[in-house]
Order: sequence, then C-alpha cells, then structure tokens
Amino acid sequence: MMSNEIDAGPSETSLTPQSTRSTTPESVRSITPEYKRSITLFDNNDTTGRVMLNVGAPSVGVLRRAAVLINEASQARLTSELDSDCLLLQYGSPLGDERCLEALTLFLNKEYQQPVNKNDLAITAGASTTLALLLISIFPNKCRIYTEELTYFVALKSFSFLSYDTCPVGYKDDGIDVDELEQIWTRDLTDEVHKSDNKVNYVACLYLVPHFHNPTGSCLSDEKCHKLIKLARRFKVLIISDDVYNLLSYEGKPPKRLFAYDSIADKDYGIGCVVSNNSFSKILSPGIRLGWLEMPAMIKERYWLRSPILNSGGGLNYYMGGVLACILELGGYDHLLQSIRTDNGIKMRHLISVCNQKLPKDFKFYSEPKGGYFAMIMVPLRINAQGLLNFLRYVCGIRLHSGDIFSAAGQNTKNERSIYLKNSLRVSIGYLEVPEFKAAIYDLVDCINTYDSTRKDA
Repeated sequence: MMSNEIDAGPSETSLTPQSTRSTTPESVRSITPEYKRSITLFDNNDTTGRVMLNVGAPSVGVLRRAAVLINEASQARLTSELDSDCLLLQYGSPLGDERCLEALTLFLNKEYQQPVNKNDLAITAGASTTLALLLISIFPNKCRIYTEELTYFVALKSFSFLSYDTCPVGYKDDGIDVDELEQIWTRDLTDEVHKSDNKVNYVACLYLVPHFHNPTGSCLSDEKCHKLIKLARRFKVLIISDDVYNLLSYEGKPPKRLFAYDSIADKDYGIGCVVSNNSFSKILSPGIRLGWLEMPAMIKERYWLRSPILNSGGGLNYYMGGVLACILELGGYDHLLQSIRTDNGIKMRHLISVCNQKLPKDFKFYSEPKGGYFAMIMVPLRINAQGLLNFLRYVCGIRLHSGDIFSAAGQNTKNERSIYLKNSLRVSIGYLEVPEFKAAIYDLVDCINTYDSTRKDA
C-alpha cells in the first residue's frame, strides 16, 4: 500500500452517489451544433457516462495540443509536396513514407534509449489493424493463439471474430507464467514442431502485453523476457508483442521492449520470433490511425513487402505518415509526450493513494503501475464485482470495466484463480483531465463505500 498524502479534493459531503456534478471537460460541453460534432467510438458503442473511467483514450486537452501540431505539420508537408511531385498523395511504399521512417527511427532511439534499426520498421494504421493483418497473413490456415489469462478484451474479440482458437496461460505479478507456458507448449506443440521441419515458419502464436499491461498495469520481468524468447524459439512460436504503452513510463527509462531481447546476434536466433506492435493512439491521437511495427527481416520480406493487400493499396495511412514525419521534425511533440507522462503519473498516484486510504483494506490493486493507462482494483470476493459495476454505472453514472471481459478463461470457469481475477474493476486514467480525474476518484471511492455498506449480495 502507498503512504502518499492524498491530494486535496472536494469535501466528502459534496460527493454523494446521487451527485449530478459532471466531470466531462468544459470544452466538450460546447455550443457546437450536434450535426457538426464528430461521433466518437464511445458514442457508437454506448460506453459514455457522467464519469468515464472506462475509456483508454487521450484527454481533450491532449487532442487540442495534438491538433496544433498536426495542423502545423500538415501545412509544412503539403507545401513541401506542392514544391515537388506530390508523391505523398500517390500509392505509397508498403513500409511507409521514407521521411517518416527516418524521423521515427531517430525518435525511437531517443525515447527507448536503446538501438532501433530503421530496416526493422514499417508504418502502420495502428495496433488493432496490424494485429489482424499479421494474423491473416502469417497464419491464413489458422493456428492456436496463446494469451495471458487476463488480456486486452478487444484482442480476444478479434481472435474470435477471425476464427482463431485461443488458450489462456496463467498470469502472475510479473507477467505471464512462463513455467506454465512451457508445460502447455510441451503438451501442445512438441509433436507439431517435429512434424513441421522447415515447411512452416511458426506453428503457433503468443499474444501478450508485456509492459504496463492492459488491464493490470504490470510489467514482464527481465528474467521472464529472456526465458520467453528461448521458449518461443524452441517451439517455433511467433510472439506478437502489444507495445502501445511502452513509451508511457512516468519516471525514468522505459522498459526494454521484448523485441530487443530477440537479438539477431544470438546463435539460436533463427528467423526471429517477436514482432513489436505499436500505436500513436495513446501518445498523440487515435483519430489519425497511425502506428509502427518492428519485425524480423523474414517477416518483413515474406509477409509485409509481398502482401497482396499492401501491394494493392500501398502503405497504410501513407499520407498521415508523411504528416507525422513533420511533427517529429518540427519539434514540440517531445513536450506533448512528456506532459502526457507527467499528467498520467499524477493521476495514477492519486488513484492509488486515495483508494488505498479510503477503501476497505480488502480492496487491493493488482499492481501499482509505474506507467501506462490502467490499474486494476481487486474486489474482495465477499462483493460481486459485476453488481458493483452496475451500481456504479446506473446509480452513480461512473463507467468502468469489470475484470470478466479481460478473461481468456471464459465465463464458466471453475478455476479459483480465474474467479479471483475476474472479480475486479479496471480504471483508465487517460481520458479525464487531472482536476476532473481527481474529483472522479473521490466520487468513485464514496460510491464503492456506499455500495459496500448497503449491498444485498452479502
């Protein structure tokens, strides 16, 4: 438990569950006519509410600063194109705009504080699109996808939508249970690896969020990263590493990405076993639909450069990649990224401090994240988390996600560990501005305490 002093907040008497105080940023409650407003994914999916602690997206303040950078960069890049042949508006290279790749390489070397090779990179249209494209390209005849027991719920939906079988693997404080994973792969894949010879590159896939995990905020330990690479090479498994939170470490150097552990200098490197799937959605804007991929040479040559999809339509979101090049070149983005980290750190520390001091002692955090967007509150089994979630939504107007939607174990599992993990609430810190977020957390704990004192599911 943290002992940080709680930031001064509104009085408890003003934060009752029936409060009608809105935590929506003032800029959202504008006088813009409805027909001129953009309809967001949250509107479309009915995930809005008075207090939105469910949404893994940047705040309005971040988007406004991003809009300034995008506006300046768009003008600069279009001016440059008009002075030449406007080739940025043509079908583009599958790898993306060359100028963007150069700028991105410099940016990543500085931010990761680790070597990044431009030849490993491709510009993408974001992590979700890239995940689907990788799967249908590398595993067109399907394969089993192994996942952490708790993982990103939309990834689970994507695997089901694309008709891929999934297998959950236990999850511990420092990430996926690699000992259990080794046992499962020994059982499932030993014969398949022996039969495959060199006819297939990979016999299965592992999807995971190694750092600042969604939903728990945990990080995969260094020891586990090393062991995971050895296992993947041994069993011919491709690891798709969801790295969208890696650059959101609140303090100090970001964690070493899993891709960097798969060193080409290793004697048993083979063809490479990790792709690093990244996005600018959390660190600039989700609406621009931009990301990047780091991948082994074999995957780049066979599945990216030769992709009929990319050889028909060209590079993904090619124009916005060109704009991104200017964003990175002109400066100003570094300040935005650092402010996102700073604000997220303030919000996360406030969340943990307030909850640890004001909630009953049997409410605990799965981990106390040092980066990323999410934290997971473990609800004691004496309380039904789904009942609490419904109370928070329908009585208090507070939106969160419960742990069950992140569970790869299924709804009918009898496993005690899975039941414990599912009885939880995920809090997202990104969407609200700092003042609104601080008020929302006081509101949240008051509502949880009210439910706990009056509940009928005891």
